[in-house]
Amino acid sequence: MKINAVILSTIMLGIFSNTHASIDKIGEYVGVSYGKTSISTGIVPTTATLDQKDSGFKLIYGLQFNKMFALEFAYHDFGDASLTGETGDQFKLRNNKTFTFLQNKTILYSASAFSINGVMSRNITPSLSLLGKLGFSTWEIEVDHSGIDNAAGYDVSGVDFFQYGFALQYKIKNNLSIRGEYENHDFSEGDATTAVTIGLIAHF
Repeated sequence: MKINAVILSTIMLGIFSNTHASIDKIGEYVGVSYGKTSISTGIVPTTATLDQKDSGFKLIYGLQFNKMFALEFAYHDFGDASLTGETGDQFKLRNNKTFTFLQNKTILYSASAFSINGVMSRNITPSLSLLGKLGFSTWEIEVDHSGIDNAAGYDVSGVDFFQYGFALQYKIKNNLSIRGEYENHDFSEGDATTAVTIGLIAHF
């Protein structure tokens, strides 16, 4: 279920306002993370088998303006969801149209996104920070439906105007931190694609 944007924004402002973050390195930073993903495809399997879990990674470039606020750009590769069927198996798409496998086949749904987020920080300890993220993302799912009746390969894309996430970030050294993160992207009609990752952040 999609969380109301006004409610979540109010909660985040209440948590992060009038505080000082343990992030004390002002300037640019880069990062990379890896973890588990859940990809929303909009598919309703009837006799075919759908697996929407995979592993993915994220590349990060950020601008830390002060101890409280940063602007973060990221590329997300969510990996692949898969739909496996034997000849005669069926599945449905969002429009409730039914498709049938003409041969034994596994269809891959490759998901990716580019996001821009405002990131607010609050200290828990001198080395540990809680991060909250709000922004938007442009997403794409690449699909190959060859071997399916009345279907062809296609790409589905869109914009999520309310992409959000939360993270814990621990400072290992003055310019190096480790980050554990949860992120939510809405891929059309309220379907959520999520990622739980861990990675490294390097400040310049």
